Amino acid sequence: MAGQYPDSGSAYYVRTRRQRPLNLFTHVALPALGAVITVWMLTQLSGIALTAGVCWLALGFVYLLWLTRGFRRPTPKMRLDEADTTAIPEKV
Repeated sequence: MAGQYPDSGSAYYVRTRRQRPLNLFTHVALPALGAVITVWMLTQLSGIALTAGVCWLALGFVYLLWLTRGFRRPTPKMRLDEADTTAIPEKV
């Protein structure tokens, strides 16, 4: 099922380069630039921000472990039903 939905990035470029020509700029250069900028931004964070981020990530991982009972159950699916959108105020 994951193969049906194209994702951007160099992995997609490598998998499909024989099937059809892809734009190197949008499928390789832009994702690589985004990764470089992200790494640079992470190196500029203070120690407190890094500690808070790692703690938040660890809490999320522990919560995922609890939800999936140690990955023995599938991960929960996000459902967006019309009933769920009632909390979003409409523009007037």
